[in-house]
Amino acid sequence: MEPHYILKGYKDKRNLQALQLIYSNKGQQVRLNSGIKIREKDFDIKSQRILATVKQIDQDPIKLNNELIELRTKINTIVSDFRFQHKNETSFDLPPDINYVKHKFYEKAAKKNKEFDVLVNYQLWLAKKRNKIKDDRGYVTLYNDLKEFCGGKPINFKDITESFLDGFLDFLLKRDIVNDTIKKKFKYFKTFLRGVKDVNHYKDYEAFTLRHLEGNKEFENIYTLTDIEYESMKKFEVEDKTSMYARDLFLIGCNTSLRYSDIFELNRYNAINMINLTTSKTNADIKLQVTPLTKQLLEKYDYNLVQHFRKLQCNSKDIPSNGLINRYLHTYLFNLNNHLLKNGINTLNEPTLYVYRKGMDRFREMYPKWKLITFHSSKKFFFTRCIRAGMDQAGVKKLTGNVDVFWRYVYGGNEYNIKDIF
Repeated sequence: MEPHYILKGYKDKRNLQALQLIYSNKGQQVRLNSGIKIREKDFDIKSQRILATVKQIDQDPIKLNNELIELRTKINTIVSDFRFQHKNETSFDLPPDINYVKHKFYEKAAKKNKEFDVLVNYQLWLAKKRNKIKDDRGYVTLYNDLKEFCGGKPINFKDITESFLDGFLDFLLKRDIVNDTIKKKFKYFKTFLRGVKDVNHYKDYEAFTLRHLEGNKEFENIYTLTDIEYESMKKFEVEDKTSMYARDLFLIGCNTSLRYSDIFELNRYNAINMINLTTSKTNADIKLQVTPLTKQLLEKYDYNLVQHFRKLQCNSKDIPSNGLINRYLHTYLFNLNNHLLKNGINTLNEPTLYVYRKGMDRFREMYPKWKLITFHSSKKFFFTRCIRAGMDQAGVKKLTGNVDVFWRYVYGGNEYNIKDIF
């Protein structure tokens, strides 16, 4: 039977199916990947041609059909070369078995040229991208990681499958790279695949999902408050108004899980009894009950956190930066830690591991816990409280609009009374 194409049964999120080239011999067959994915209605099985309607998904039917012809010609060439080389070994003109054809098919693809070599394309793409980005260190370290993972062997775009990504993920985890860094690496990789789609006709990256990044808990930089520290923070005050302002913002974050940029959007219209807000980062609609403490603090600043900061800092015309508020917060935490130590509580002063990377080097340092607390820690506190109260992942996702709640993905949702938790 002549080599022919079929559509693989599995459909991705865009309803596309992979075209596979079938070679048969002695009742056995092998499926060879063409590297092309199209919709079922765009391929005519009888004529073995891609129809012009494929243009609707931004693909060139003429170019794709030429590729199909080229791949079938490649199979026929492998068969004819085999028959010529073995014509004196038997009186029968036997075609090669399926394993031979499969080996030769991919061997020729590897030797043909470097057009579809991932690492080669990555270098070319990065050279162009450097003019558009301020810092390319993350992309450079990703290239080195991929090169080390593959042992210097060339990677073809067809090789980037779910199993490839799982293997690469395990490779990174074994090197004790923190979860947040691993997530960034996969985002960089996806950006690259999307950027060179015209070169490789590669669409599978759109359907990639990653299993939860468990990692090594020792290396997860997650710092938050204990219940005792939280209760002490609510009561302990200092004379410095900027430090108190930072403390109050942090406590609002502990009670709402809102990101720093979203805190300043709270006002009399969207945060009286229920917080109704669309988050700036994820564009998620938040509907969250206002806790008594949140209401108390918003009333303290007359529901205008930005205007009050401008009164504290006469020269300020905009919202304070995250870094500035973190500095004020650390000043407050320094005093809170001294206060707790006098009362025999040393949890904020405990040596805590901090792991970070610079380029390919990983560093481990110990700091007092209070120095590692930032505004982002307030979100972690909110999640911890919710989970400890028995709320499931889906419930937290619905309340906060957060995709990552210590998990890679969270779906669904239930109703909970926040006032019962805080």
